[in-house]
Amino acid sequence: MLNKKHWLAIAGFGISLVFLFLIFSRIDWIVFLDTLERIYVPWLFIALAFTAIAIMGRALRWNLITGLKINHYPYFWRAASIGYLGNIIYPVRTGEILRIYTISRSAKIPMGQAISSVIVDRIADGISMGLFMLLVIAQNSINVLGGKAVTCVIGLFAVSTILVVVFVHWGVKGRNLIMGLGDGRFYRLKQKLLLWYNQAFEGMQVLRNKKRIVAIGFLGMFIFIIDSIVVWFIIMAFGWQLPFFAAITLAVFIEAGSSLPSAPGYIGIFQIACVLALKIYSVDESSAVAFSVVFQLLTFTLIFFQGILAAIQNSFGILSAMRVVSRKVPTE
Repeated sequence: MLNKKHWLAIAGFGISLVFLFLIFSRIDWIVFLDTLERIYVPWLFIALAFTAIAIMGRALRWNLITGLKINHYPYFWRAASIGYLGNIIYPVRTGEILRIYTISRSAKIPMGQAISSVIVDRIADGISMGLFMLLVIAQNSINVLGGKAVTCVIGLFAVSTILVVVFVHWGVKGRNLIMGLGDGRFYRLKQKLLLWYNQAFEGMQVLRNKKRIVAIGFLGMFIFIIDSIVVWFIIMAFGWQLPFFAAITLAVFIEAGSSLPSAPGYIGIFQIACVLALKIYSVDESSAVAFSVVFQLLTFTLIFFQGILAAIQNSFGILSAMRVVSRKVPTE
């Protein structure tokens, strides 16, 4: 019997397969291979180093969101690395579940607080991406970018941000609603909901600290700039004479695309995002697909080895960690 988790995975694979078919059925393989032959490899190693810095920055921001002391940072780096590894192995961003479980177990954080911290972390990513997306819209034609799609993405993150603010300031009222469920057959459900709600509410209270919010915001902007620098070095590896803003545009498209359901590693979604973004700068589809393949392989290589190292350091094997995901992915 298929449950919600299975349908999401099927939808993710379906979307990726459609995009892969649309992309690879149209490319010129001679141009594709010729583009790969011209790559200047040293720039790729620099891009790889900045990718590692971006992951370190995201782990630091996650640490700040929880309000835990900086000496907990290694736990967040390992959990983030294991989560990213999960994202390239499992569909529909299942790695998020894995990093929640990992940080809860390793740093002794209540599950509800771990979940709320990841939600805020994703929203922080979305806000940074949204701000840079506005810059991209201002720089390029809204018709090229697809006005309705852009509006939907920005609107989604705006609503998410408002909900978090409401939860932080008026979360007590939500607790009262759960208390009103009664003590009949819903008693066990009520107790579980109350436990998770209280943990999440307590975890988000760190967002009342204005200095921490500012630090999280600036760190989010810094991370996005590092992401853009990664893209810029890969662009230079291909020998293209494009402005730095092209790297920002690519980073926005890739970040927006990664929020959609897809096969493991955003395969298909990643390719279409690169093709659409580079089309603005008159890069042909075949070369854009070659760019996306190299970019993905580069990222996958770092994430794979870093994730394995983090799992070993975290004192539980990668196979058992993967089994955790299969058991822990919520189906309701």
